Amino acid sequence: MSDRRRSQRGSFYGDKRPSGYEPRRNRRDEESARRAESGGKPVEAGKEYKVRVIDRSERGEGVARIEGFIVFIRGAKPGEEVKIKITNVGARAATGEIVPESAPVSPGPS
Repeated sequence: MSDRRRSQRGSFYGDKRPSGYEPRRNRRDEESARRAESGGKPVEAGKEYKVRVIDRSERGEGVARIEGFIVFIRGAKPGEEVKIKITNVGARAATGEIVPESAPVSPGPS
């Protein structure tokens, strides 16, 4: 086999990568790199977020995403926009509960 043909095969066969070579990066790599820099996950337990429920899980919970991070919400239906409070944060997903919207207080008789 000629040296020319071997050099076209790439690093698997022992060839070195050309100087200045950088592998392609996709959006998922960029998100995970940004998350790693910011300290991990885009949600924190106890904080409230406004989300749109996009799907339903196998267990019947609503599914939403916050910066790509999955959040399961008990009692939420697909298509709803709800305010949630994060109750638990795991390695790959979080769980939350719907925060009831408080009714506006009307002024009483004076």
